[in-house]
Amino acid sequence: MNQHINDVRETASPDAQTLRGTLAVLRAIEDQCARGPALLRFEGAGDVLVTHGALCWASARGMRQRMSDLLRYKCNPPLEREFLTEVLQRCRRERTPLGDALLATGKVTESGLRSALANQVTDAIARIGMKESQLTARENLARAEYDERFTFSPAEIFAALGARRDPAGAVVARRRLQWAFDGTGGCGFAFFAEGSRDHTVALAVTRECSLAIQQMVVLARWAREILRVEGFLEPSRLVVAKVDDWTALVAWSREGVIFAGRVPLDSVEHLASTVDGEPRRQTQ
Repeated sequence: MNQHINDVRETASPDAQTLRGTLAVLRAIEDQCARGPALLRFEGAGDVLVTHGALCWASARGMRQRMSDLLRYKCNPPLEREFLTEVLQRCRRERTPLGDALLATGKVTESGLRSALANQVTDAIARIGMKESQLTARENLARAEYDERFTFSPAEIFAALGARRDPAGAVVARRRLQWAFDGTGGCGFAFFAEGSRDHTVALAVTRECSLAIQQMVVLARWAREILRVEGFLEPSRLVVAKVDDWTALVAWSREGVIFAGRVPLDSVEHLASTVDGEPRRQTQ
């Protein structure tokens, strides 16, 4: 029987200071991603490898064995250290990507590998954020040869960190996002309804979410405010705000979680029927 990496979730819940620091780091990374492949160095805290619009890898001081531990102990049964060492040596010798080599063994699944990588990157970004370290150097790279399947948008990492406050709730929120946004051509995210207008803790995003971190923060502020103004009780119906002739903002809430996003205007009716099956209320 093949060994599969389980869906990895950390139990440690980030505090407000960590979330603020991580948000600042992710904003800095997001700005750098747009400039192409590079190695970003955060003073005294760690390094982040980025490509166009995504994070490929991140490491923080004091966590050298983190990825090895994830790969070894999050499998059932655990992978042997000798096995990982052998695969790593072969990758270096043949100059092949580690992910491809692990998948080729049949002992690691694609989803499991992505889960382990996401945890590695999220942990590293959180550690860098805890130290409130500043970006001090950028080393441009001719190219970053990383499989797109194993890269992560800043929005994904933002949500992955917040999801540690409520792992089970994050799973439910992710499923609800999929159910609502699939087929609309839009994207969205879920965040905890509690908190102030300037403190957003995301816990899930749609696949290939194209929202920038600052857009998520602004959209969360709007969604929290409009749901309060409209006086909606749990569970709320869908609120829609037309942006232009092609785009609309949407928001609704379920069980202490607010869902918000951006969709094509002609997808609103479909989204409304999916969310609540009732006529929507629209704001100008």
